[in-house]
Amino acid sequence: MSVAECTNSSAPFELSIASASISAVLLVITVPTNLLVCLAILVDPNRELRTQFNCFTFNLGLADLLVGCVAEPVSIYAHITEAFASEHSHEVSQVILKMFHIPYFISAMASVLSIAALACERNLAINSPLRYRKYFNVKLTLVFSTFIWVIAIIFGLLNLLFDYIFESFIFINSGVLFTGAIVCFVYGRIRSSLRKTSKQWTKNGTQRNRDIVTQLKLTKTFALMIGTLMLCYLPACSMVYFINLCTNCNCNLVQWFRDAVFWLVLLNSAINPYVYAVRSSVFRHAINKIVKCRCQHPKKPRTFPSIRYSKVRRGTYGALGTDGDLVSCQVEHA
Repeated sequence: MSVAECTNSSAPFELSIASASISAVLLVITVPTNLLVCLAILVDPNRELRTQFNCFTFNLGLADLLVGCVAEPVSIYAHITEAFASEHSHEVSQVILKMFHIPYFISAMASVLSIAALACERNLAINSPLRYRKYFNVKLTLVFSTFIWVIAIIFGLLNLLFDYIFESFIFINSGVLFTGAIVCFVYGRIRSSLRKTSKQWTKNGTQRNRDIVTQLKLTKTFALMIGTLMLCYLPACSMVYFINLCTNCNCNLVQWFRDAVFWLVLLNSAINPYVYAVRSSVFRHAINKIVKCRCQHPKKPRTFPSIRYSKVRRGTYGALGTDGDLVSCQVEHA
C-alpha cells in the first residue's frame, strides 16, 4: 500500500495503547524537571543563573515544558480514543489530531533551534571572548529567543496545510539536520581550541589548570549534547525517510514507525534537563533551595533585614553560564 492509504487506515489496538502509555510515562518525567529548570532560572535564588547561556537554556526548558503540558496530555487522550475507536470502526476527529500535532511541532522546532542557539553562544564565548562580552548581552539573547518562537509557531501552523508524516519529513530535514550540523561544527571548533590552549596552560600555575578542568567539563557537556541528539534523532530520521520514500509499504510498520518518531522526540524533551541543567551543581543548589522553601519550611513572620549588595567579578563556564557580574549579599538583622 501507499503511505497515504496507510495513513487513512486504523492503527492497531496495541500500538495506540503503547503510545498512550509511553506518553503518560514521559509526561511524568518531562513536566517536573523542565518546570524546575525554568523556575530555577526565573527565581534565581543564589543570583548565579541569569546569564546569556541560561537564557537559551530557559528557552529550551520552556519548549520542552510545552511538550509535556500540551502535546503529551492530548496525545494520551488521542491515542486512547484511537484505540477504542478502531474497536468500533470509528475514526479519531481531525480536530483532536491537530490539537496535539500543532503544539508538538511548535515545541519540537523551538527545542532544536534553542539547542542550535546554545551551540552558537558557546562557540562565540569560547573562541571570541572579547567580541562576546562586547556584543552578546542578555537583550540580544531575548531577541534571538523571540525569533526562535516566531519560526517555531509558523512551522507548527503548517500542520494545518500538511499531514503529520509529511511535516515530520520537513522537520527532520530543516530543524534536526540543521541543528545537528551546527552542534557538530561547534564541538569540533571547541575541541580544536582546547587542544591549542591546553599546551600553553600546562606550563602555568594552578589557576590555569583549573581553567583547563572547567573547559574539559564544557567539552563533556557538548559531547553529551551531541550524544542526546544522535540517540533520539538518528533513528527518527531513518524512520521518517523510510515512511516518506517507500512505495509499497506494510501499513502496520508505517504506523509503528510514525508513532516511534513521536516517542523519540518526546524522549529528547525528557532527557534535555538532565544534560543541560540537572548535571550542574549551580542548578541543583537553586532547585533544592526552591523546593525546600516552598515545600518544607512553614511560613514565618515577614522580617525586614537590611541587605548590602556587593558586586564580585567571577567567571563561570559551560552549563553554569558565562563571565558576568554576580551579586553577593550580606543580611543584617536589626
